[in-house]
Amino acid sequence: MPNKYLQVRGIATYVHHSGPTTLPGEPPDTSRGQTLVCLHGIGVSGASFEPLFPALEEHHSVIAFDSPGHGRSGELDSLGSVDSMATHAAATIAKLQLDRPILVGEDLGAAVAIELALANPDAWRGLILLTPFRSSPISEATFESTCRTMQGKERRGFPKHLYGSNASPEMMRSGFIEGMKTDPRARFGDMQACRDWTASRLNELQLPVLIITGAEDVSGNLAEADRVAQAIPNAERVSIEKTGHYLCTESPDTMAQAIRRFVGTAIQ
Repeated sequence: MPNKYLQVRGIATYVHHSGPTTLPGEPPDTSRGQTLVCLHGIGVSGASFEPLFPALEEHHSVIAFDSPGHGRSGELDSLGSVDSMATHAAATIAKLQLDRPILVGEDLGAAVAIELALANPDAWRGLILLTPFRSSPISEATFESTCRTMQGKERRGFPKHLYGSNASPEMMRSGFIEGMKTDPRARFGDMQACRDWTASRLNELQLPVLIITGAEDVSGNLAEADRVAQAIPNAERVSIEKTGHYLCTESPDTMAQAIRRFVGTAIQ
C-alpha cells in the first residue's frame, strides 16, 4: 500500500493512502471520487483501516495516518487529549492539501472527528463515526491494567473478547502483532484522553453523519453510540451483524458497502 512520511508540527507522521505513489513531500493523488480521511482508535494506528482500502479505492480516495506515538509515526507518547489530537489531525489534513474531505473516526478517532467538525463545520463534507462514545466507557479495571502494563508490572494483554464471531484466529493474531507496534504509554495516554473527554454540542452538527457499530461489540460502546445518534440531528445508524469492536478488520466489505451507499446518497 502506498505510504509516505510528512513532517507535521515537527513530528514525523506516517500516512497510508490509496492511489499511486507520489514524490516525497507531495500530497497523495485524491482525484478519485470523494476523499475519506480515517482517524484511528485507542492504541492502534492508521493500519487498522487498511482492510477497507481495497473495497473503497476504486471509487474514492482513502487516507489514514498514524497519530504521534502510534504505529510508525514519531514520538513515544500519545498526545494525551482529544483537543491536541484534533489540532494535529487538522494540521495533517492541511499538509495533505485536502479540500473538504469526509472524516471517518473510530472510537477515540470519532471523538477527534466530532471536535474537528464542531471547530470548523464548513471544512468537511460529512462524518462517519465508528463505535463513537459520548462519555468514556472504559472501566476503571481496564484503565488500571493499562497503567500497570505501561509501568512494566503486567504483561500486555490482548482484547480477544472485543472481536465478534466473524473473527478468525489469523485475524486476531494479525491484530495483536499490529498492536505491538504502539508503545503501552501511547495506549495509556489515549485512555486518559477518552476519560477526560465528554461529547458536547452534538446537536449543533449539521453535516451528514453515519454511525456504524458491530452488533457483537461488548466494549460498552453500543449504548454510547445510541446516545450519540440520538443527540445528532438526522444521524443515520447502522449495525453490522456478527461483528465486534474492530469493524474495519472484521467486516471490511460490509463496512465499505455502508460507506459507499452513505457517500452516494448523503454527500453533496
